[in-house]
Amino acid sequence: MVDYDREFKLNTQYEEALNLSKQYYNLLINSPVSEYKKNCYYFLYYKAMADMIKIIKDKSNNYFKPEKAFTHYTFELN
Repeated sequence: MVDYDREFKLNTQYEEALNLSKQYYNLLINSPVSEYKKNCYYFLYYKAMADMIKIIKDKSNNYFKPEKAFTHYTFELN
């Protein structure tokens, strides 16, 4: 039950994030070059975020599912 709930939340977050990424891309595409120069940090942030969301979405839920999960650490004493 918990896993299904987690997966649902991830999918919901994807959809919200994809809507935001579309807005970010539209902002980037429709802005003149002068806006890039004035607010370059904001535009770089938006572009990076949109790219990251696209990569995560393309990889599907496997991005969030590691092959191995470790519940504790092991230390070797020499």
